[in-house]
Amino acid sequence: MAIEDLERLQIGILERIAELERALHARLVLFDNFDHGANRGVAGHGDATESRLSVILRSMGVSDFTFRTVPLDYYDKTLEERKKILGAFSVNHLCKSIVLHQ
Repeated sequence: MAIEDLERLQIGILERIAELERALHARLVLFDNFDHGANRGVAGHGDATESRLSVILRSMGVSDFTFRTVPLDYYDKTLEERKKILGAFSVNHLCKSIVLHQ
């Protein structure tokens, strides 16, 4: 097989994968739009970033999560202050994941 044939085959495969991902995402977003239960966070009902992350988390089998919005100066605060803002049991329980959006 010539290199051009392999390249065309690879591009075709990548396009099919992208199409499957779009179809799966559309299904999950549809599901997410009808499932605004206890996992909805502080950011609000229509927050697009929160909605996308909810889809990803649910698709990975995570069912218990909470979103929190923090002040812009959050990382200027002490760990104790951050603990209070998030309502964490201790500074050792502070969330280790962060998502930033504008």
